[in-house]
Amino acid sequence: MLERMNCFAPLCCLCLERFSAHLAVKISRSRNHNFRIAQALSLENQHIYRKKMCNLIKWYCDENGYVFQCVDCKHFQVCFGTSMLTLSDEEFGYFTAVVADRTAHIPDCAEMPCKCIVLPTPSPNIQCILNRTELLQLHQMLQECDVEIRTAQMVALFRER
Repeated sequence: MLERMNCFAPLCCLCLERFSAHLAVKISRSRNHNFRIAQALSLENQHIYRKKMCNLIKWYCDENGYVFQCVDCKHFQVCFGTSMLTLSDEEFGYFTAVVADRTAHIPDCAEMPCKCIVLPTPSPNIQCILNRTELLQLHQMLQECDVEIRTAQMVALFRER
């Protein structure tokens, strides 16, 4: 069976792509739903897909989620609640801006305890849905991450001199 990944063991972006492609091939070849699930859980080359990011930057991590960046491929992994997004630098900036905008303009329905705030993702078929409290937590997490990234960029400027 595949290992469960915890907060400090994100999958490498390249391994996620290989895993997704391999899983899609396995599922498309099978006809029986139960057979598909069994095949998905018993991949022949599991060691390839369990490779952890070995060279990452931890920008933020707490009980609600984390933001890591792979030094090799430069992609961000944003994990919040039960969702994990792997984003390019541009996508990360857009997602952060969307969260900030939604936080600045929280809809009236957000006062209810239900999840009614929809956040788009780079994938057109996947969206995050949050309640008001979760949106505020995600916004705080991304803001603190942004401060860390900007601080590191400024420090890097002084090192170059």
